[in-house]
Amino acid sequence: MFVSHYIGPNPDQGRDSRQCGMAASLSNPSRRFHVRIDLGFEEIVVGLAFSGSAIRLTDLVPLAQVLEDSIGAAIMRQQESLAKPVSCGPCCSPVCCQYLIGLSTVEAAFMAELLMRQGYALGPELRKRCRKRSQQLDRLVGEFLQANPGIAACPSKLVSQLEQWYGRLEEDCIFLENGKCVIYVDRPLTCRHWLIAGCPADCTPLGVKPEATVAMPVSLTDVLIDTAFQCLGSCEIVTLPTIVDWYENHSQEFDQLYRSEDLIRTFLQCLQDSAKQNTRGREAVRVQGVWQ
Repeated sequence: MFVSHYIGPNPDQGRDSRQCGMAASLSNPSRRFHVRIDLGFEEIVVGLAFSGSAIRLTDLVPLAQVLEDSIGAAIMRQQESLAKPVSCGPCCSPVCCQYLIGLSTVEAAFMAELLMRQGYALGPELRKRCRKRSQQLDRLVGEFLQANPGIAACPSKLVSQLEQWYGRLEEDCIFLENGKCVIYVDRPLTCRHWLIAGCPADCTPLGVKPEATVAMPVSLTDVLIDTAFQCLGSCEIVTLPTIVDWYENHSQEFDQLYRSEDLIRTFLQCLQDSAKQNTRGREAVRVQGVWQ
């Protein structure tokens, strides 16, 4: 399966076309599929082609990455035109890299497979860091829960309090080296999603000034969570430092193959639902899938 990203109203124009993620060149793809996202001020078209009749859930992650990046790039162009440029980038501020990042199980499996892939140069060292931080996190979370009895009964409050508590620790992300993300191209969807307009100093370990946050019209993390729930009946959140340990106990869950068209349709429906729920004062985003 490969993903091609097109900027422009007509995918046949092929402007700014690229392959990404777990891309593999297909000379004779059996089906092509385009996702059209009308943001109101710009239309995005992402093309997908696959030759097999079945794909895995993790094959959706490269598509989600391109969609998140495409939407983010369009938002950044709009902010630039409004003289409110987005300041986010590979080395803009270490503070964002001190948050406790949560991934859907689908993305966690994809990233763990990336770190374990033979030939991935950084794999062995990053796997070692993951295991060390995972053990540290287990101990610290245990201490946090012991000091806050009863909070585990309220999952939403638990997540919020954990994020604030973790921010105060000022622990750098395991993928940060000398202030630079070493997996920036493959970084999680959550890291791609949040955009800040203005000075990077507006980012703090305890959160971001609300007026500085740029509203995004759709969350691809939520889309993957909803898609996984539709396919698996459940979907937990996996914290970034724990993905390797978690995957070793759950890898078989992601060996299952799904009929390509069925899985893409499920993903598209979840994308459409997310777009309707995340307008945040913006004009409703329209999402359309086109088979060829």
